[in-house]
Amino acid sequence: MTVENIAADSIRQSDLTAQIVRRIWNPDWKFDRALLASFPRQTELSADQLKSIICESWRFDSMDDREEAIAKTFDCTFRWLEGDSGLPYWITGKPGSGKSTMMKFILHHEALDGHLQKWTRGSPLYKIKYYAWKPGAEMARSIDGLLRTLLHQVLTMSPDMTPYICPRRWSLFHAVREIGSFPPWTTWELEESFARLLTFKEGGPRLILFVDGLDEFDIAPVDLCKRIQSISAHQTVKVCVASRPWPQFSDAFASSPGLQMYLLTDANIQAFVRGHFLGVVAFQELNDLYRGGGDQLLEVIVKKAKGVFLWTALVTQTLLENLVDGSSLPHLKAILDTMPSEIEILYDAIYAAIPKRLLGEVSATLQLYVLASQPLNWMTFWLADETRDGSTTIHTQSLDMDKVQASIKRRLGARTRGILELVPRTETIEYLHRTAAEWINQARVWEQLKTVSPPDFDPHYYLLQAEAIQAENWKPSERFFLPGSIDYWKDVMKGWHYASQVDPAVISDKALATALDRFHDAVAKMFTTFIGLEDTDPSANLSWASYQPMKVLGVRANTFKGLTAQFAIVP
Repeated sequence: MTVENIAADSIRQSDLTAQIVRRIWNPDWKFDRALLASFPRQTELSADQLKSIICESWRFDSMDDREEAIAKTFDCTFRWLEGDSGLPYWITGKPGSGKSTMMKFILHHEALDGHLQKWTRGSPLYKIKYYAWKPGAEMARSIDGLLRTLLHQVLTMSPDMTPYICPRRWSLFHAVREIGSFPPWTTWELEESFARLLTFKEGGPRLILFVDGLDEFDIAPVDLCKRIQSISAHQTVKVCVASRPWPQFSDAFASSPGLQMYLLTDANIQAFVRGHFLGVVAFQELNDLYRGGGDQLLEVIVKKAKGVFLWTALVTQTLLENLVDGSSLPHLKAILDTMPSEIEILYDAIYAAIPKRLLGEVSATLQLYVLASQPLNWMTFWLADETRDGSTTIHTQSLDMDKVQASIKRRLGARTRGILELVPRTETIEYLHRTAAEWINQARVWEQLKTVSPPDFDPHYYLLQAEAIQAENWKPSERFFLPGSIDYWKDVMKGWHYASQVDPAVISDKALATALDRFHDAVAKMFTTFIGLEDTDPSANLSWASYQPMKVLGVRANTFKGLTAQFAIVP
């Protein structure tokens, strides 16, 4: 067969596949129940592999970040769980009052399943959760993000439901025997899949949904409440939501059972405070020296907290840092006296209590986080911080990762007083709370941080260095890339973005050019050493930049110089 014939067959096959996709993705398409219960023979994938691929196609960056960052505390009643009211359960309170903590406590409480037995009546139970997070990725505060997360969790727990939840994709695989033609997920298809999940017949699964941060969604509160109420009306679903006490939510959930966080007692706050201070040698010494004065200080903290857990956590962190530095009891009392009760202005007081000698480091740390591509990997942060003293040759493979994480935690504690924290499971740096993001994004706060920035410090320059070092240490066995793949180019584009933002008034053209050359050499090495590419392969002689995915077919392949022009980098 000639090359022309092969090309013609390929085009015909592509056209046929496109026709099949259009037909199956027509809103009026009706699925074949027998087809969904079967799986085609002679395919490169097994049924379990296809189920996993469809499930993972819902995943997005930062999907799990917010849940991992929430602490465990508080107690709660479960009477609502046993009923059948069809109304959502609403947890409400002001910023920092512990709404997210309460929701996570209910979700993971050992008595939860027992309270739900009367309602489930022996049907399978799926507990699924979603934490909206405005400082996170755009997807993390959208309806699409909500649906993708909930569906992903259900199919992870029950892969056999995949054909019935996603009939179009299952049927398309039957027709074309490959997944490359799967179209991107759209809102209407996500809603269709979720609707199918909610409408299982008698004996089907029972769902309890936990949706936190209704006030974080990029959707009108009234519309969001209607959607929540519509979901909750299904007999097979219970919904627990949490939000700030905005009027729109108060009106929508006026008849719903719920919990107002300010009604909680001080016992939980007291347990938290004493648990953090009593194990510190410096506190024991201070308490003995001042004959119980330390215990009195803790009582004042609990009283001033007024049930707000976040306030307690931030103030405790600030006082502990000063205590370890050798502050006297009168000094600690003076710091506590300056701490306002309102979270919105507490951050100003925390910042004011940081010793002036540390302000440059505080500024550098916060700038590195805010200006980095999110979510910020903890290793990227550590490398960017390390390169500030000129340490540009770092072999990450030889590092003790536990010690690196311990170092990061210590730096974040000293420099941000708990405003930023390391999330071990997701290996990212995160805000302690959404109110911290609101504070730091104020123009006056950002300008204040910039005024104490260390001399010759440019966060984008050091983030570029960090990306180059990680590329130099890349191992195919740890993370696999293909030329032109989305994952490869997502990492590459981070470096180019950082380079494009470097301030020429701070970093010289020569220094930027050197950093870019280093980054170029590192990503070129990643490209030429990926699994399966031999030195004799013609692709090895091509520039890695030539594999940049192009939206317009037929354009010339890109080059290193082309990328510098594309990102307006003129060193």
